[in-house]
Amino acid sequence: MLVLEERDTLEELRTFKARLRRKEFKRIPLRETLKDCLETVKSCESSSTVDTNSLLHTLDIALKYPDLVDHSMLVLYMTELVRVMRDAGAGLDFAYYLDQAIQFYSNRGYPLFDLYLAKAAYLGLTGVEALARKKALEAAKRLAQSPEDFIKSLVALAAYYQSSSQYKEAIETCRECQEFIVKHRDLMKYQPEILATLGVAHFYLFDYSAAINYFEEVLEVVKSYPNDHQAANALHHLGRIAAAQGSLFKAMEYYISASRYQERCPEDLATIASYHIRLGELLTSAGLLSQSREHLEEGQRLFAQIQETSSAQIQIDLAFADIYVLEKNYDKAERAIHKAIESSRTRGYPRGELFGLEKLFWLQFRQFRLHHAICTLYYAMRTWRGGEMGRNRGLRMLGFYFSKVPLILFRILKGSFYNVMGAANPKEKIETCICPMHLKG
Repeated sequence: MLVLEERDTLEELRTFKARLRRKEFKRIPLRETLKDCLETVKSCESSSTVDTNSLLHTLDIALKYPDLVDHSMLVLYMTELVRVMRDAGAGLDFAYYLDQAIQFYSNRGYPLFDLYLAKAAYLGLTGVEALARKKALEAAKRLAQSPEDFIKSLVALAAYYQSSSQYKEAIETCRECQEFIVKHRDLMKYQPEILATLGVAHFYLFDYSAAINYFEEVLEVVKSYPNDHQAANALHHLGRIAAAQGSLFKAMEYYISASRYQERCPEDLATIASYHIRLGELLTSAGLLSQSREHLEEGQRLFAQIQETSSAQIQIDLAFADIYVLEKNYDKAERAIHKAIESSRTRGYPRGELFGLEKLFWLQFRQFRLHHAICTLYYAMRTWRGGEMGRNRGLRMLGFYFSKVPLILFRILKGSFYNVMGAANPKEKIETCICPMHLKG
C-alpha cells in the first residue's frame, strides 16, 4: 500500500512538472511575441506601416494569459496601441481591453496609473466630454507614484477641461501645473503643452491678446524644450486669431508654418486633418470655394481613414455648410448644420452644438424665416448658458459676440462669408492658396 501511494505521488509530480513545462513553453513565445510587437508599435511612424490585426490579436492573447507576460511590458504595449489605433481606425471598443487589464492588475496590486491614463487618452478619441474620461484622469491623478506621473495626469486633466469647454477649470489646472513645475524643474518639458492649453482656453474666451501671448511663449519655450506638436498647435491657433481679425494672408502663413512642424509627426493624422479644415475655412472666407472644398475633402478623407469619432465630422459638416451658403444651396447647408448639431448633442460637445445653432440662426435670418430664427436663438442661448457661457466669463463672451452683430448683418446682406470667432472684414484679398498642395498644382 505504501508503495502504491508513493507511486501515485510520483505520477502526480510528473504530471505537475509536465504542466509546468507546457506553461513555460507558452510563456516564452508569448513574451517574445509581445516584445516584438511592442518594438514594432514604438518604432512605426504611421499606422499604415503595421499590421494592426496582428497587433490586436497579440493583445487579445496576452489579456487571456496576463500572468504569462511582464506587467510593465503589457501596459506599455497598450499605451502605444492607443496611439496606433487612433491612426489606424480599428473601430474597436478598446476600453474593454483596458478595463480587462485594470481589473486583472488591480486584483494583484500592480500599479494602475499608466492604464488609467491610456484609458483616458482612448476615451478622448471617442467622445469629447465623456464623464468616464474625467473619472479615468482623476483615478490616474490619485494613483500617481512620482512627480512626473502627477504632472502627466494634471496636464491631461487640463486638456480634458479645455476640450469640454470648461475653460475656468482648464486655466486653474494649468496654474496648478505651473506651480508644481516650479518645485520640480526637471519637468519643464511639459511647459509647452501647459502654455498651449492656456492659450487655447483664452482663445475660446475671446481673450485674443492673452492667447497670443501664451502661443508666442510656446514658440519660445520649444527652442529649449522641443515639442513639434505644441509648436504646430500654437501656430495653428495664431492663424485662427489672424483669420478672425481679417488678416487672411497672415493666417495662411501661420497654418502653413504649423504644417511644417506637423510633418515631423506624420502619425498624428487627426491634427493634419484639422490643418486642412482650417485652410478650407480660410479659403471659404476668401471666396476660393474650389480650393476650400479640396482641403475640406482631404481633411474628411484623413478623418475617415482614422475613424475619428469625436468632433471631427462636426467641424467638417459646419465648414461645408459655409460653402453651401455661399453657393446659395441653403437646403443642403441646413441639412449639414442639423447633422452637426445632432452629432454634437449625441457626443456631449456643447461648443460644436453652439457653433451649429449660431450658423443655423444666421441662415434662417438670411432667408427671412424669422420665426424659426427666434426659436434657434432661444436654443442657442440655452446651450450657451449651459455650456460656454454658464461655465466661463459669460457676460464678457456675450458682449464680445454682440459687438460683432452689426458687421455680421452687413456681410450677410452683401452675401459674403463671416467668421463666428471674430467676423472681421478681410484686410487683403487672396488670389490663391499658397499651400504645397496647390503650389504643386
